[in-house]
Amino acid sequence: MDIQDLSKIRNEVLKQTLSSGDDPVDIVFIQAKDDISMCPLELKGDFSPSKKFFARRQAVSSLLNGDVLHVKNATELYYFSFDSILNVDYCFEMFQSTRIANLYIYSTNGIRICSFKPYDPKNDERVEIERSIKSGKGQHSSFSLLKERFSKLLGSNKPTQLNIVSLEEPIEIKTNSSNHQKRTYSETSKSETQKKVNASSFVDEILSRLDTPKFQSMRDSGMGFGAISMTLSFFTKQMISMYPEWDGLFDFDAEKDRVRVTCKKGFNDRITKMAIPYLWKRKSFIENCILFGVEKIVFLDPISSTFDLLEVSKVNPNILKEG
Repeated sequence: MDIQDLSKIRNEVLKQTLSSGDDPVDIVFIQAKDDISMCPLELKGDFSPSKKFFARRQAVSSLLNGDVLHVKNATELYYFSFDSILNVDYCFEMFQSTRIANLYIYSTNGIRICSFKPYDPKNDERVEIERSIKSGKGQHSSFSLLKERFSKLLGSNKPTQLNIVSLEEPIEIKTNSSNHQKRTYSETSKSETQKKVNASSFVDEILSRLDTPKFQSMRDSGMGFGAISMTLSFFTKQMISMYPEWDGLFDFDAEKDRVRVTCKKGFNDRITKMAIPYLWKRKSFIENCILFGVEKIVFLDPISSTFDLLEVSKVNPNILKEG
């Protein structure tokens, strides 16, 4: 995984989430052999923003030590955690074999402010982060604003005990592919359209099997659209590394009630026709859309000024590929 690409994808989600007034969810990318997963990381306990610094240290320690479910067999981990006090995004690059982590700090504009290689949990990196911000790197946070934010936290009686929640049902982003499809989703065969399925039972089955309170929270907040847009962007980056012809095909954006996929070369482009099914005709992807509350994915053709709509709950599960 490339940290620069991940940071760009993460920054797009930050912009969408912060503009809506919500707190960005902590995210962990997991590399294990040929599989890549993305999981929201939840921290137990009702604690103030100032305690997030200590919670983050506990999370890094647990992830490096393999104490968290689903990371025991990981080779690399990337943990993103937003700090609302300093208004920056933490990115920990962790290597399980050596149990060493590097820390990169990004502004809300996606600019790298500073880095700590290797990351030493015994040192307080916040001093250097503030110094870098005040020197003009990234997005400047005025001292008065920081003082105001810190003053609101004084006298807080919220508990400080923090516990790591084991990651449940990681969102799989598999990049190994075979048997290229040559039809877009709007060009399904008659035999496929004749296969009647009960869409509501399909959705209910997914939710009953995979749903968690964290996914429910993301659906309620609307942050699922940004998460799905991010997985599509990351999947495309991985495909480009294996198939250069994918470069320049798609752009992804999250809106309030849909995910938008811009097909930059149009629906009639030969490579685009072959690539579109790989974006969505995966069982794990449709499951993720259901869990995140993403019902509509709009495909735009800027060349012919047309669009096509994919309604997730109406997808026939029989046409989906494993992975």
